[in-house]
Amino acid sequence: MCSEGDVCDSDTSDGKFEPDGVWKDGECVVSEEPEEPSEPNCGDGICGADENYLTCPQDCEAPQQPGGICKDSDGGVNYKIKGSARNMPFTIGYRDCCKDNDEGRCIYDRITRYLHEGYCDGNIPKRILYECPNGCLNGVCV
Repeated sequence: MCSEGDVCDSDTSDGKFEPDGVWKDGECVVSEEPEEPSEPNCGDGICGADENYLTCPQDCEAPQQPGGICKDSDGGVNYKIKGSARNMPFTIGYRDCCKDNDEGRCIYDRITRYLHEGYCDGNIPKRILYECPNGCLNGVCV
């Protein structure tokens, strides 16, 4: 069960798994504008009160839910298969996606330079940024 203020997946109906909402009043609420990392705090090695693992992953780790088991649909770090790493039965995790850099949102409509690859570290979903030699498209290196 989610608690007030938890990060949640707002869009489960279309298959995309991008935790981008906040649990409020019994539902997943998404702001119109994505939250940007706070400056200059993001990147200082401290997960501040205005940061979380989605807005500042370099400082904040994804929370581990009690009783959850992390599952990676593509079997681990796999740059050629699109997948997602989730702490089940919760919706905390990462979907493999392409990006121009470590900041910003996933890009689905063009080739980019980097793949954000989700994987499990024990029961904690994590992600790494990998530079694809021939580019990234639709969550896989081409």
